[in-house]
Amino acid sequence: MAAFRLLVCGAGSASLHVAQVAAADGRGETVGFFDPVPRALERAQAALPEAVVGDDYEALLKQTRPDVVVVGGPDHLHAAQTLQALEHGCHALVEKPLATTIDDAQRVIDKAEETGLEVMTDHTFRYMHPWRETALAAKEGKVGDVFFVQGDYIHDMWSYYSPEGESHTPWRIDSDHPQNILLGGGCHPIDLMLWAVGAPVSEVHAYSSKMSIPEFPSDDCYILSLKFANGVLGKVFVSSGCSGHGMGGGPLAVYGTEGSLWNGRIYRRGARTRQLAERSPGSTVGGHGWGGSVVDFLDVLEGKRENPITARDGATVVSVCDAAFRSLSSGCPHEPVSFGQEPMQLRMSIGAQTVSALPAASLPATYEIRSIRSKDKGSWAKMMRAAGFAGWTRARIDEWLAAPERRDGSRVVIHEGQVVAATFATRNSPTTGALDYVAAHPDHSGRGLGRAVCLGVLNYLTAKGYTEVTLSTDDFRLAALKVYLDLGFKPVIQRPDMVGRWKRVHRRLAAGRSTP
Repeated sequence: MAAFRLLVCGAGSASLHVAQVAAADGRGETVGFFDPVPRALERAQAALPEAVVGDDYEALLKQTRPDVVVVGGPDHLHAAQTLQALEHGCHALVEKPLATTIDDAQRVIDKAEETGLEVMTDHTFRYMHPWRETALAAKEGKVGDVFFVQGDYIHDMWSYYSPEGESHTPWRIDSDHPQNILLGGGCHPIDLMLWAVGAPVSEVHAYSSKMSIPEFPSDDCYILSLKFANGVLGKVFVSSGCSGHGMGGGPLAVYGTEGSLWNGRIYRRGARTRQLAERSPGSTVGGHGWGGSVVDFLDVLEGKRENPITARDGATVVSVCDAAFRSLSSGCPHEPVSFGQEPMQLRMSIGAQTVSALPAASLPATYEIRSIRSKDKGSWAKMMRAAGFAGWTRARIDEWLAAPERRDGSRVVIHEGQVVAATFATRNSPTTGALDYVAAHPDHSGRGLGRAVCLGVLNYLTAKGYTEVTLSTDDFRLAALKVYLDLGFKPVIQRPDMVGRWKRVHRRLAAGRSTP
């Protein structure tokens, strides 16, 4: 039996492909389809005869009791249908765009944080070759410092807009809520650019026109000039009234100080141009990246990875489009709306009395726990990098050890002369200490090393008179969170969103999956 029951909300081609990939993966079973259009339900029933179909979303939520709702109906309904899914305790995989207004996007973020349920925005171009490889190459510094990005969405949509078209979708040309092609199509290059640049957009200046498709009641051509917070410049061109598909620079082109990335190739002055090797073969299904995004979402639900495209990420794309709409009205550049504070690390605390009752750590015979010695600093820095903490050097270890309590209180585990696990002791106040940067080499996992260094520092700090010890960590470090909870650390709720985040952590740990 599949691990997750899926209800499809909006039985169009996108949702049918999601259902197909989930079934092929083996972890997802589509138990129902909602759509108000009888022809769409007929297609869904033909594809999956055993699924329940109907035109009452609320009734289907109650009848099928899904774990996941796949939101794939008209763009302007995405937010409301996602909120309804969350109210019923369902995770949501939301076809782009996440929402069509800033207010709706904020409501989805708030509800996801309140419930602790997963909302992933299905920006499928992140999983398509060569755009995925282009973004990753830029993020990895393969072309030096990025100074300009551009993305085009050039797509002849006549067959979708016109009643004579073979792919005609009536909601797209609805006079009250027509699809906005910047939100519905331009979101692809905007998301790719945000992902590749790794910084928010700080300014948008936009122009638009309606000259190509009489049947379409909204603008069919947009051009956006972008400025990112880190100084990178960008351009987005969107057309749904053109003849043809895929011209221009593609959904993502990147220009850096040491090279350029265009159309699946990397260009460097004085070097041979080469193709970017495909990193995720099989991800493209039905012309989109559902073969990758759906599998990633199922991995998120099983606690195997972080959510790669959160509700906040989807909302950020909506915010860039919203700034463009405001620019169109005023004729001036506009700053995108920011969606509040970025998530801060989870905080935990343990009291001295709890520490005093903990049993001593036990290590394999070839491992030794002790305080830091000068000769350990180089291998400590190397271990930190192997554990996923980039940028650590011997000099940085020295800087950290200069703070109060750290030189005497920090603990390392030694194996064959090398540091394979460690954590810093820290003084926060006269009565409060802290554990900082608990880390273990991945080659030595499963040996209790993290627990040992934590216990070593806890015993040191409480013996020195600290009545409380705290730590901060990331939601996705499930193996570490399990160690801390088993030791007796308790969550400290510093912001309202942490309630839902802790629910998510406990749900994943209860499923027995302690590695991200």
